[in-house]
Amino acid sequence: MASHSRRRGRRPKTISNQGLTGQQGVNFIEHVVLDAGSRWTASGPNEIGIDGYIEIFDPISREPLGLTLAVQSKVVSAIGNNSGLSFDYWCDADDLEYWLNGNIPLILIVSSPATREGYWISTRDYFTNWKRGDQTRVTFIKSLHRFSKETFHLLAQVAVPQSGLYLAPTRCKEVLHTNLLTLETFPSSVYVAGTDHRTPSDIRAALRETKREIDGVWVLWEKKIVSFHDLAAEPWSSLCDTGTREEFAATEWSTSNDPARKRIFVQLLNQTLRDQTSAKLRYWPQEDCYAIAGRPRKLSYQSLKRRSKITVVS
Repeated sequence: MASHSRRRGRRPKTISNQGLTGQQGVNFIEHVVLDAGSRWTASGPNEIGIDGYIEIFDPISREPLGLTLAVQSKVVSAIGNNSGLSFDYWCDADDLEYWLNGNIPLILIVSSPATREGYWISTRDYFTNWKRGDQTRVTFIKSLHRFSKETFHLLAQVAVPQSGLYLAPTRCKEVLHTNLLTLETFPSSVYVAGTDHRTPSDIRAALRETKREIDGVWVLWEKKIVSFHDLAAEPWSSLCDTGTREEFAATEWSTSNDPARKRIFVQLLNQTLRDQTSAKLRYWPQEDCYAIAGRPRKLSYQSLKRRSKITVVS
């Protein structure tokens, strides 16, 4: 009867929550390492303070860099509930002494696998000149210490020899927007005539004196005015020597083998674009772009210490 009672009191074998949580932390680290194109090797049974090793590879060429880091993983589920900019973790003094006395750089990674976030520090860099009895607290600043594919290249700086190494950042996808416009059509002729005016300012002043509304579709080039306008007509005839006026097919300039002619033709097209869009767009020479002109506008945002304003339209 007593034997039967003991059998009924046995508890079934179970896997520990601590073991599951620890393995989840290691799995998170391995996922980031593999995603960054490098190699993770777990320590396996009987590890006493090093969970595994990262062999760093070039993320672009996939070539080994001869750099290895030891890793200690710690799981802190409370990270996911911490909305602050930083959090503290206290190392065990025995662990810390073991890590610092090793002959290979070691990084400590504290993670919350449930929220897929982790943070790291180099123990040798963080605990410089540490000795038993000193404090063991690590303050992780989330914006500086995040462990992810995007920050993985920083690990090479911990493992790199003193001679130095350049490791290119991990490639990332981005959307590019072109500022090129399709040229649907252009005037059929280009006109050229000599002029006594020597600067664009002189020509603009002379045009203003005519009291006519004249666009800016012209270029001063080698003592000549080049334009899509017929230079024999007013007000251009008063600025040019009409006896030197020449008319060319626009394609002679647009497809010319003479780079100077091609450059002048492009300038005429740009001048036309600026004139046709001037009612709604403004050309900004320093940025070499067109933008809609609007009234200045500022938005408020919360900085670390106080509410501040940032200009979003100027």
